Amino acid sequence: MVIVGFWNNPVAFGTVDTFDCPKCFNSTNWQLSYTSTYFTLFFIPIIPTGNYYNLVCPICNHQIELSKKEFKNYKSFSDLQLAKQRNEINNFEYELKLNDIKSLIEADKKIESDKALEESKSWDDLVRIKTDDELIIIYYHERYKYNHSMLVAVKREIDKRKIT
Repeated sequence: MVIVGFWNNPVAFGTVDTFDCPKCFNSTNWQLSYTSTYFTLFFIPIIPTGNYYNLVCPICNHQIELSKKEFKNYKSFSDLQLAKQRNEINNFEYELKLNDIKSLIEADKKIESDKALEESKSWDDLVRIKTDDELIIIYYHERYKYNHSMLVAVKREIDKRKIT
């Protein structure tokens, strides 16, 4: 008899920054995590099958998947905060490095935002037929269920209809 399966190996890297959770609506410092998935044979990990990079809300465990590039930027941020806590760097060095990392993160967010804005145009027809109540539910209560491009289209429609 052969026993096969899959095994996840999550690794937490500490807190990164304060975010508003789209699921529980709390504003808190999110955790950076990395998960490796392996194919197992007799409960022994044999072949890696995937890597996942996430930011995790510490309150409700909602996860936002990151690209490898985003993960590296947030990992630098996490490492910098850890070095500051251990007094391995002074305040001046901390502020310099923090500004560099934040500018990289903001540049990546701008690229993603521009991409989502362009992709949101394909969602306009679907969003246009939604009722006001459906738009409010999507944007304010169930936003974690939808991709960013659709949310951009929903927000644009809410603003256009002047829904409050």
